[in-house]
Amino acid sequence: AGKVISPCPEQYIRTVPVKTSDPLVNANHGVALLAARMHQGTSQLLSNVRVLLCGQFVSSEGSPRKTDIQALLRESGATVFTSEGAAMNKLKKVGDNDASKIMLLCDECPNNNRCGISTGLAKEVKAALERDDTGVLVVNSMWLFDSISCGQIVPTQPFKPRSSRALDLWKLCNPQ
Repeated sequence: AGKVISPCPEQYIRTVPVKTSDPLVNANHGVALLAARMHQGTSQLLSNVRVLLCGQFVSSEGSPRKTDIQALLRESGATVFTSEGAAMNKLKKVGDNDASKIMLLCDECPNNNRCGISTGLAKEVKAALERDDTGVLVVNSMWLFDSISCGQIVPTQPFKPRSSRALDLWKLCNPQ
């Protein structure tokens, strides 16, 4: 009693294909893992993640709707910054014995002028990464869907943003 038993893989219905091929990430057990977390009262999937939504999330550019992203983040336990300034203040504290991660969740816009990352924000991210190279993550919005599908935080490498400014920051977070 009190144990979660995963169903057989052929009993799964998957609505979102996963982008990662990491053998440690198993999309088959994502729903079961999330259900087990909820049942056991353990922390939510993104409870230690603070997110800044970068971009306009225009569906014609292939991005999911911003309201959907916000709802998923909220349900997953993430804290969403209400402004770039709030994120920049938190970035200045990266490395100060804070276990939380700061994530720039980027839309699919390839244009630097609309990607939601100002030069000031980019500068703060670079400075934060110099203090703690694991404290900041930069991904495209599909990372969120795959993490939820898998029931765990998936690696960020497959989730490159499209704008060159965001991609430069992603490269700093994901050295080859």
